Amino acid sequence: MNSSDNAFARFFGVIARKQTYLNMLHVLLSFPLGLFYFVFLVTGLAVGIGTIIIWIGLLILAMVMAAWFLFILFERQLAAGLLQVKMNPLETPRTRMAGTTWRKVVAYLKNPVTWKGLLYLFLKFPLGVGFFSVGTSFLAITISFLAAPIGYRFFYPEVWFTMEKIWRVDTLGEAMILFVVGALLLFVTLHLINGMAWISARLAKALLDNPSDYSQEVLTEGEFSNQLKSQDDQE
Repeated sequence: MNSSDNAFARFFGVIARKQTYLNMLHVLLSFPLGLFYFVFLVTGLAVGIGTIIIWIGLLILAMVMAAWFLFILFERQLAAGLLQVKMNPLETPRTRMAGTTWRKVVAYLKNPVTWKGLLYLFLKFPLGVGFFSVGTSFLAITISFLAAPIGYRFFYPEVWFTMEKIWRVDTLGEAMILFVVGALLLFVTLHLINGMAWISARLAKALLDNPSDYSQEVLTEGEFSNQLKSQDDQE
């Protein structure tokens, strides 16, 4: 099989790939999730910082931080399940040996994913708006073109080239032309959605994943003994 055959198979084979529809689901979810994260985090951080002078702000900020860490865990699962992004473990040996709850909290605060993940959650909103808008627009145009042979008698679809030049489809022949264009546009749309999902996958890998050397961090023998001794003393 030559390169042209491979390109042909890749272009038209996109419609038969399961991953295409997993990518589409991720793109469609990006807007509502991004909007929710943005509103929750902006509101929570603003209220927490604004009321920190009366101490209740500290509790609010702690709750917001706990929530955004749960959001990070959820987004890691989405990226792994829908986009097939391979993630390194979030918990390290040092975190598991932290002992008390407070030390575990400190260990997680030192984890770069906690802070890179917050950036990811904020970026999810503008990216989600863009991806959702482009994806749904292309899907809507594609579906309307594909439905032209059936619906042209009822709603007379129009194709606007300019404000003055408008093509009004009112015959079966013209509707079939739209159908052919819609069929080709369907494959273009699916590739476009895969491209947006690829961007999301790369962003998730960069901001939600631990570097491999960080995730495989090993405690030295002395550190391990000190951790055990510390825990025995506390008990």
